[in-house]
Amino acid sequence: MQSGRESFDPQTPLDRLPLAFLDLETTGLSASRGDRMVEICVRRMQGGRLLRELNTRVQPGRPIPPAATRIHGLDAAALAGAPTEAEVVRQLPDLLAGAVVVAHNAGFDLSFINDALHRHSLPAPPRPLIDTLAFSRRLWPQPELRHTLAAMAERLGVRNAAPHRAYGDVQVLIAAWPLLLRLAARQQELRSFADLHGFVAG
Repeated sequence: MQSGRESFDPQTPLDRLPLAFLDLETTGLSASRGDRMVEICVRRMQGGRLLRELNTRVQPGRPIPPAATRIHGLDAAALAGAPTEAEVVRQLPDLLAGAVVVAHNAGFDLSFINDALHRHSLPAPPRPLIDTLAFSRRLWPQPELRHTLAAMAERLGVRNAAPHRAYGDVQVLIAAWPLLLRLAARQQELRSFADLHGFVAG
């Protein structure tokens, strides 16, 4: 297994970036208060080609509150036979190594992932990241606009066949990615990850 600490060159051209599109569903809003993931999807891609994928439900080791089930539809019965968190997170360092993580409201997802990696004594180093929430706010700065994944997808004309499910949301991110890049390139020349990261950061 790789360590997840491989060097990343911020001057990597955008069309050669290894990208890890990521989404989670959880038991609640706070990993630090004991909430856990119940579903995860990571699709690692490069040049539009799928390289590797992790798409699974996860046993959270704690009850799923009805309020969470109302959002994603997952309950204890739906998770019967799913792997444990320990089994799932062992795959993440190698899957994410050297890739740019692409997620919507990425701090939320990474807080759960880093917490799980830490609890299972696995490395959780800093990773290059593009948060599509920040990307959306940068492209559409009008204060009246919403920047949920659903709102961003609607503006881009991207349909989500399975909203609030990890695989469905990741598919939205993948479909949205080239459209976001195209809009950003109208405002600023973008050749490398460093260019893109600077644009999104504003």
